Amino acid sequence: MDSNLRTLYIKNLPSRPKNISHLKQLLLNAISPNDPSNINQVTQPIDKPSNIKPIESTYNIISISIYRTKKLRNQAFISFFDHLSAINFINHFDDNNGNGLKLNGHKLLIEFSKKDSLLALALRKTVNESNDDNLKVNVQCPLNKALLTRRNNKNQEYIDKKQLNRKCRRLRQRLRSKNEQISESSLLAATASFKKKLLLKKKIPTTTVNNKADNKSVIDKKKQKPLKRKGELEIPPNKMLLVQNLPTNVTIAHLENIFKIDGFKNIKYLAIRNLAFIEYEDIESATKILDDYSNLYNWNGNLININYAR
Repeated sequence: MDSNLRTLYIKNLPSRPKNISHLKQLLLNAISPNDPSNINQVTQPIDKPSNIKPIESTYNIISISIYRTKKLRNQAFISFFDHLSAINFINHFDDNNGNGLKLNGHKLLIEFSKKDSLLALALRKTVNESNDDNLKVNVQCPLNKALLTRRNNKNQEYIDKKQLNRKCRRLRQRLRSKNEQISESSLLAATASFKKKLLLKKKIPTTTVNNKADNKSVIDKKKQKPLKRKGELEIPPNKMLLVQNLPTNVTIAHLENIFKIDGFKNIKYLAIRNLAFIEYEDIESATKILDDYSNLYNWNGNLININYAR
């Protein structure tokens, strides 16, 4: 636990009163019955830590935060002027001493929070904040780091990039678990292809069809929709490709003419289902086909679907 932590987490608050301001005041009165402070009339200057003062004198509480969201229902966070005050609060309301904290008949559960509130972080501030509002802050300061994280979490581009990197990390883990001997070049090729597919799926509203003759032709979704499979993007890159929606008159020779490149191994053609499995010696070869033709390929006016096999 952080030795400077000064925020406590409270569970099992009563559902009523619904008014958060009223509930805050009831909680403060239960903690310090003889203190006349009105918590809802106190404004703490987060940008001026030297002006932050306790709102009650017994335990040096500086703020009480209560939320009505589903995730934080019946929970609260109490911040203190220093770490010692938070410890004294826990020791005083320890159930073992018979002094458990109750509110409207509800026995409240108290423990240290995982991290400090912004107001508590402001008191821990050790580095002056930059005057530039465009994210040019010193992240060594705990408050600035927290503010930077909040700001980034509202930036959709940052969120998308973070999610994309997380998916790529999970992909590499799955590939390593299946093949411990997989080379770094194979991992890089598989990750690059996977990332490209995700970015295309997100940014391009219409279906792009790659053809050697017409590499950038676009087909209207309403006229001809590509064949979709559940969880298509979650299939990890591998050495086997699945080709679907093949024309009825196709032959293995036709398929070899398109898919036979360096690293080609064999073709398993299932004419009755209009699909084929194309196997390569390594992931790089299979990935190269997907990079060249994308997921959809216009073969003599017929759209065939190309993807990694499960």
